[in-house]
Amino acid sequence: MISLMELIIKKISLDFAPQLITIQKNDGFKHAYYLTKERLGKLFSNGEEFFGAFTENNSLVGFASINTDVIRIRIHFLSIDQQFQGNGIGSALIKHILSIAKDKKVRNIYVYTEIDSPLETFLLKRGFAKAGYFKKRFGDKDADILSFYL
Repeated sequence: MISLMELIIKKISLDFAPQLITIQKNDGFKHAYYLTKERLGKLFSNGEEFFGAFTENNSLVGFASINTDVIRIRIHFLSIDQQFQGNGIGSALIKHILSIAKDKKVRNIYVYTEIDSPLETFLLKRGFAKAGYFKKRFGDKDADILSFYL
């Protein structure tokens, strides 16, 4: 069990690619695609920001990534190692993203989720609302667009 007092969230670099890939593979969810070092390199070079959740002994146990434009932030990834889920790490990462949005004076945060996925359920419980629908967003799977307004 991790105490949120022990959790540190900070911006991370591409140097953490191996850990990000491992966490996504070990989060217990089936993804439309999995991260690779090459894919991460493209995301970082395109300005995507990654934030890691670290335990007090400096172990990376989860991460989130965002794309920011002038009026909104898109959550691209949110992944917590399965053995650490249920400890408030995902909620702490969402709170961190909300803080970033406030600092940047961005009023809307959105994310694409597979319909009825655990991620969708998690975000709906934290104040996100269904704002749209995207047919075949994830290959042959449809997506809901969830949004949070500040």
